[in-house]
Amino acid sequence: MRRKSKHTESSTKTTRGRQGLDTKRKLDIIGLLMIASAFLILLAMVSHSHADETVADIGVGDIVRLFAGDPEIQARADTTSNWLGLFGAIIANFFVNITFGYFAIVFPVLLMLWGWSILRRRDLRALAYYTNYSLVLVFLLSTFLGLMRLVSWMPELSVSWSGNIGDFTAGIISRLIGTTGGVIIIFTTIVVLAVIVVDYDIQASFERLKRMLAWLTGSVRGKAGALNDALRAEREAALAASGGDTGSNEGLDSAIPEAPAPKRAKRMKLSKDDVLPPTPTEVSIARSKAEAPEPFISSLDQVEDEKTPRSNGTISRDAIDGLSGIFGAIRGKEAAKAGKKVQAKKGQSENDAASDTPAPKAASPDQPSTTPVAPAPVDADPAAETAPPALSTVIANEHERKAVKEAVAKKVMESSESGDVDSMNKELAETEIRYVFPTPELLEKQERVDTVSDEELRTKAEQVKEKLSVFGIGIKSISVAPGPVVTLFELVPDSSVKISKIVSLADDLALALAAKGIRIIAPIPGKSAVGIEIPNNQPELVNFRSIVTAPEFTKSRHMLTLGLGKSITGEVVCDDLAKMPHLLIAGATGSGKSVGINAIITSLLYRMKPQHVKFVMIDPKKIELAQYSGLIKHFLATCPDIDEEIITDSANAVIVLKSLELEMDMRYTKLAKAGVRHVDDYNAKVKARKLRDNETIKHFQLPYIVVIIDELADLMITAAREVEEPIARLAQLARAVGIHLVVATQRPSVDVITGVIKANFPARVAYQVASRIDSRTVLDGPGADQLLGNGDMLYLPGGHPKPVRIQNAFLSTEEVERVVEFIADQRGYQRPYALPSVRAQQKTQTREETIGTDDLMFEAARLVVRHQQGSVSLLQRRLKIGYSRAARIVDQLEMAGIVGPYDGSKARLVMVEDEEQLEEILQMM
Repeated sequence: MRRKSKHTESSTKTTRGRQGLDTKRKLDIIGLLMIASAFLILLAMVSHSHADETVADIGVGDIVRLFAGDPEIQARADTTSNWLGLFGAIIANFFVNITFGYFAIVFPVLLMLWGWSILRRRDLRALAYYTNYSLVLVFLLSTFLGLMRLVSWMPELSVSWSGNIGDFTAGIISRLIGTTGGVIIIFTTIVVLAVIVVDYDIQASFERLKRMLAWLTGSVRGKAGALNDALRAEREAALAASGGDTGSNEGLDSAIPEAPAPKRAKRMKLSKDDVLPPTPTEVSIARSKAEAPEPFISSLDQVEDEKTPRSNGTISRDAIDGLSGIFGAIRGKEAAKAGKKVQAKKGQSENDAASDTPAPKAASPDQPSTTPVAPAPVDADPAAETAPPALSTVIANEHERKAVKEAVAKKVMESSESGDVDSMNKELAETEIRYVFPTPELLEKQERVDTVSDEELRTKAEQVKEKLSVFGIGIKSISVAPGPVVTLFELVPDSSVKISKIVSLADDLALALAAKGIRIIAPIPGKSAVGIEIPNNQPELVNFRSIVTAPEFTKSRHMLTLGLGKSITGEVVCDDLAKMPHLLIAGATGSGKSVGINAIITSLLYRMKPQHVKFVMIDPKKIELAQYSGLIKHFLATCPDIDEEIITDSANAVIVLKSLELEMDMRYTKLAKAGVRHVDDYNAKVKARKLRDNETIKHFQLPYIVVIIDELADLMITAAREVEEPIARLAQLARAVGIHLVVATQRPSVDVITGVIKANFPARVAYQVASRIDSRTVLDGPGADQLLGNGDMLYLPGGHPKPVRIQNAFLSTEEVERVVEFIADQRGYQRPYALPSVRAQQKTQTREETIGTDDLMFEAARLVVRHQQGSVSLLQRRLKIGYSRAARIVDQLEMAGIVGPYDGSKARLVMVEDEEQLEEILQMM
């Protein structure tokens, strides 16, 4: 029996070993793994940084490349500031930005509690109960902050506070019941949920809240009384010191105007029962969802998160001094009305000088929404007496403004010649200015009216069907998608119908419908249908305000987001200029080309801060871009060799394009020294302070540079060779360093849009053109000649086979002037962003040529000796240089005794027989 029991025990142990770990040990391991995972996630989220968001945007293939030792992915991993490296940055970016924002911290906490409960064998029912409530509460809080981000007068909040889920839910709620209604409902739900979790008794919660409010009221009243006494004593002392009377506080409230309440655009619900009567061919009208314009988010929450200082609930001595300044401002205003002249004291500080400038029209992210009142001049402290006055107070008239501009240009020129442009631009990059984004209230409000009736759509659908049936083309069904200007009819033909047969009937359909601008898409990409675009009888005006307030624009994560307009289905179309990376625009006169350029520039003004983007504007027509000269202190980049903010002269245009080439080369040198491949990665390293300056290179945040050329044809007529070469070189190379081109022309012929230029502009916009040949020049296909004009355009994204029809948003000159004036009224930089000096570069080249040290001379000498032909044309072809430089190199070779003298039209005689003899001569040189 003993032998049998021993045999049974050994067999039991063997069975356990084969089965693996028991349930108890499995639970212990699971609990420990959950706690460790929660701790790692918590560390990753605590060390989350917005600088890591671009680094963390990688896929599974990039992770595989990281293990393979890819230098690009390794450089990203090295620039990560997360405590867990690149893996931690990816985890933090997922939880913070993609889920519920900062409230996603509840996930590692709950995971740790679950792991601890499993490890300690606790009852999980109570934990599951509170887990459900926590997840619901986190969802409501992220939705609440997502709704608060839609309120224009609120301080700016980044997407990290609400997450993508909160933003998505907030957008749905805002469209259904409005932002205000959504805030009220979500806040009430949060309070009810908190009451249920804390007490299970609403009455008990109200009683507790009542006692808390009573205690707070008594405490605040006591502090308010003491503060009132202190304010009264301070005011009386200030008035006694200044010799004034101790008046009352009446009129103080009226002296502080209130900020206007944000207005919401009207929303409209479209009918869903838009179906044609029962016929053998089914026709359905599918209207696009009418999205009411949402409140504009006046900051780049998706790109940069700036912490907003908040009050801690106490009133400091500065607040008391501010109130005293308000009383002084009111007295000064009354004295001005009486005709008295108030002279500022000698020791007035820079803040007092800046108080004379007009206040911004919208609340900044750092300020409350009420309009601030400028304090009266007071005696400045000795430290502030030497502060320089504000630029806006120095420039009193146009003559002084011109003198200051010339002085700044002279300083920039001197710095350019001494190689100190980097230092000046670094000083600008490190200068912080308080910038307020322009608000949608500066733009005209759009009253959306559905001008296309269902009867009109049904009639056109029947006409299309009847006309096609005459030619023996059977149609199974017709779907109608009305847009603001054009309606898309999607036809599903019979299986026996050839697509080319429908395309050939475009003129017959235009005759039957008595309409122009009919365009046939055969087939529609991604669908087994043929599209026919037919203009509406009463087109709808698309205002630019409806674009900048749309979620597609405000919630875009791209920095250089352009609001292009609305598609034929009424959807807002936006695209990223950084991905294009250059845009070619063509269209006849009056087709809406200039309005489109204004929309592109204004889109960037509504999205970007001055430290993030600069403009170089070339306007040979002298009137299209002149209104943007007011942006000189904020957004414009200038070349020290010219004295124009907006380039209007062809010679100056050539100079500034060459200056941009030098800027591009300089940026590539910085990127090479930093070991990165894109300007975004370089800026991330600069922000993380991982780069050190040296004598030749200064590292600072490099802004994007957007080059606007309004009329390329005029430049190509006057200086085709000098213009085409820098444009082609910038288009080929400048994408990685953040320089992007937007080139427009009203004459899309092959001598203006040459093959070199066209090959480097994959993204193109075509407005109405005169002929099909011009359409093929721009889009490589027909269609632009059938457009309607007035902003009707075809947009061909890079890499797409067919263009998309878009109605460009209308932006009037008055609206542009209001936006520019709003920005110009703010305090900007003391000088614009400086581009390298071409003149200084030419001096350096001339000095090198004088001493006979052209960098291509040795290579040219070997080439001439190898071919035994001393001709200028040979050097031009093989070295790919211009005639002037090749001729100078030949003259230098003559001085060195390598080639003979000039012999008319014949090639020069080569004096050196072989390369061995040539090397001896070159060593002597």
